[in-house]
Amino acid sequence: MSAAIESTRESTLFDRYVRDVVAAPIVTDNDTRTYYKDHPDDFATPEKVHVRHIVIAPVENGPARKTKQEARERIEKIAAEIRADDVLNAKGTANAETQAHFRIVHFSEAAKKYSEDGSAESGGDLGWIVQGQTDPVFEKAAWNMKLGTMSGIVESKFGYHLILVEGREPAGHEPYEAVASSIREYLLTQKASDLMVTVTRLTNELRANSRISTFPENIK
Repeated sequence: MSAAIESTRESTLFDRYVRDVVAAPIVTDNDTRTYYKDHPDDFATPEKVHVRHIVIAPVENGPARKTKQEARERIEKIAAEIRADDVLNAKGTANAETQAHFRIVHFSEAAKKYSEDGSAESGGDLGWIVQGQTDPVFEKAAWNMKLGTMSGIVESKFGYHLILVEGREPAGHEPYEAVASSIREYLLTQKASDLMVTVTRLTNELRANSRISTFPENIK
């Protein structure tokens, strides 16, 4: 092992010792819990929805050129096809959860086949979004939909959409366990001077209590 690697390893171990042992009485678990309790807004999470969509957009120029009317007609045909598939596959399936699953699968397949944006490859999956991330008209529709059902045709500045919401999480707060380490790191930065005083004191104590032997014959 080279001297540089050994030095880096020792430095890492020392830093860990300082944070895990030396800093323990400076920033306690009670300190981090108190901060979490007193600053709820810092850990608030907004309501979010998991959205898929199919978008067909008018194009003014090029080989894919189509008017607004043509884009509208195309997405109407896609919507009719998806609804027909849903009705066909829902026959004999009384379980609402199973029906919702079928709708998501069919919608995803249609998005891969027809959607005209980058999400098509993943079945129109836009992931989890919060309000303010996307077009206001698109968001208004998504936030007022039932899970597992397809929207009507929604026109935004990007084109004509069909939307499906497959998941919803209400507004809330990050759990303490998920943010405890980041809170502790923040509090340590606020008490950096106290930490340095403690490290310096411990270092001086170690030097004072350590025996150092000198061997002149080994000194050149």
